Amino acid sequence: MGERSSILTRFAKDPKDGKEAIAVWAHAFENLRGESLDMSHSFDNAAAAFELGIVLATASAITASKMLIRFALVMGAAGLILAGLGLTYPALGAF
Repeated sequence: MGERSSILTRFAKDPKDGKEAIAVWAHAFENLRGESLDMSHSFDNAAAAFELGIVLATASAITASKMLIRFALVMGAAGLILAGLGLTYPALGAF
Protein backbone atom coordinates (compact mmCIF):
# COMPACT_ATOMS: atom_id res chain seq x y z
CA MET A 1 0.00 0.00 0.00
CA GLY A 2 2.94 2.32 0.65
CA GLU A 3 4.18 2.07 -2.93
CA ARG A 4 0.78 2.98 -4.34
CA SER A 5 0.58 5.96 -2.00
CA SER A 6 3.96 7.24 -3.15
CA ILE A 7 2.97 6.87 -6.80
CA LEU A 8 -0.24 8.83 -6.21
CA THR A 9 1.66 11.51 -4.30
CA ARG A 10 4.24 11.79 -7.09
CA PHE A 11 1.45 12.03 -9.67
CA ALA A 12 -0.24 14.80 -7.72
CA LYS A 13 2.92 16.82 -7.00
CA ASP A 14 5.37 16.17 -9.85
CA PRO A 15 6.09 19.52 -11.59
CA LYS A 16 6.78 17.85 -14.92
CA ASP A 17 4.20 15.04 -15.16
CA GLY A 18 1.83 15.80 -12.28
CA LYS A 19 -1.82 16.74 -12.30
CA GLU A 20 -1.12 20.46 -12.25
CA ALA A 21 1.29 20.31 -15.19
CA ILE A 22 -1.16 18.23 -17.20
CA ALA A 23 -4.01 20.63 -16.30
CA VAL A 24 -2.01 23.66 -17.52
CA TRP A 25 -1.18 21.82 -20.74
CA ALA A 26 -4.83 20.80 -21.23
CA HIS A 27 -6.12 24.34 -20.65
CA ALA A 28 -3.70 25.69 -23.24
CA PHE A 29 -5.04 23.20 -25.77
CA GLU A 30 -8.63 24.10 -24.85
CA ASN A 31 -7.90 27.77 -25.55
CA LEU A 32 -6.25 26.90 -28.85
CA ARG A 33 -9.22 24.72 -29.81
CA GLY A 34 -11.68 27.53 -29.03
CA GLU A 35 -9.73 30.04 -31.10
CA SER A 36 -9.44 27.57 -33.98
CA LEU A 37 -13.20 26.97 -33.88
CA ASP A 38 -13.85 30.72 -34.02
CA MET A 39 -11.44 31.02 -36.97
CA SER A 40 -13.24 28.19 -38.75
CA HIS A 41 -16.62 29.87 -38.30
CA SER A 42 -15.26 33.22 -39.46
CA PHE A 43 -13.72 31.65 -42.58
CA ASP A 44 -16.99 29.81 -43.28
CA ASN A 45 -18.86 33.11 -43.12
CA ALA A 46 -16.29 34.73 -45.40
CA ALA A 47 -16.62 31.90 -47.92
CA ALA A 48 -20.41 32.24 -47.88
CA ALA A 49 -20.14 35.98 -48.55
CA PHE A 50 -17.69 35.36 -51.41
CA GLU A 51 -19.97 32.72 -52.93
CA LEU A 52 -22.98 35.00 -52.71
CA GLY A 53 -20.96 37.76 -54.34
CA ILE A 54 -19.99 35.42 -57.18
CA VAL A 55 -23.59 34.37 -57.74
CA LEU A 56 -24.75 37.98 -57.76
CA ALA A 57 -21.97 38.99 -60.16
CA THR A 58 -23.00 36.19 -62.50
CA ALA A 59 -26.63 37.24 -62.31
CA SER A 60 -25.68 40.86 -62.96
CA ALA A 61 -23.71 39.82 -66.05
CA ILE A 62 -26.74 37.95 -67.38
CA THR A 63 -29.24 40.71 -66.63
CA ALA A 64 -26.89 43.72 -67.04
CA SER A 65 -28.09 45.04 -63.67
CA LYS A 66 -25.92 47.67 -62.01
CA MET A 67 -27.66 47.15 -58.68
CA LEU A 68 -26.70 43.48 -58.62
CA ILE A 69 -23.05 44.18 -59.41
CA ARG A 70 -22.92 46.75 -56.61
CA PHE A 71 -24.40 44.25 -54.17
CA ALA A 72 -21.93 41.63 -55.43
CA LEU A 73 -19.07 44.03 -54.68
CA VAL A 74 -20.48 44.68 -51.21
CA MET A 75 -20.66 40.93 -50.55
CA GLY A 76 -17.09 40.50 -51.80
CA ALA A 77 -15.93 43.28 -49.48
CA ALA A 78 -17.82 41.64 -46.59
CA GLY A 79 -16.03 38.39 -47.41
CA LEU A 80 -12.67 40.15 -47.30
CA ILE A 81 -13.51 41.76 -43.97
CA LEU A 82 -14.66 38.45 -42.47
CA ALA A 83 -11.53 36.69 -43.72
CA GLY A 84 -9.38 39.43 -42.20
CA LEU A 85 -11.25 39.15 -38.92
CA GLY A 86 -10.70 35.40 -39.02
CA LEU A 87 -6.96 36.00 -39.12
CA THR A 88 -6.78 38.81 -36.57
CA TYR A 89 -9.84 38.69 -34.25
CA PRO A 90 -11.60 35.36 -34.89
CA ALA A 91 -14.31 35.88 -32.27
CA LEU A 92 -15.62 38.96 -34.11
CA GLY A 93 -16.09 37.18 -37.42
CA ALA A 94 -17.76 34.09 -35.95
CA PHE A 95 -21.47 34.65 -35.65
